[in-house]
Amino acid sequence: MIDPNIIRDGLLKALEEAKEGVTLSDLENMLDSGEALLWLGNNGCLVTVLYTEQQGRSLHVWLGTGDLEELITLEPGISAWARARGCIYSSINGRKGWTRVFGKLGFKPVGGELRKYYV
Repeated sequence: MIDPNIIRDGLLKALEEAKEGVTLSDLENMLDSGEALLWLGNNGCLVTVLYTEQQGRSLHVWLGTGDLEELITLEPGISAWARARGCIYSSINGRKGWTRVFGKLGFKPVGGELRKYYV
């Protein structure tokens, strides 16, 4: 399993790059309360958040760190979890190159993000 210090350092870097004003302490509180979920692999992790909008629920892949190839393998389980909770789509923001990578998993550009619709 991945070293907790590597997770912390990687997520701290992702928070800094996101420039949303969310601190590591804020993230820890969100994880503790269940507002955000941590998906662990052996060499990386993703953090997701559920949203409720007028058109329905969605899951957003908010933060990630570690080996991209492994993070991709987490996606089917995350999508299954989201569908089971009534999400109509999952979304992800990131680097432009992610369109090619996540496009293979069914994500398509919508506005400024990538989305994978379930319905």
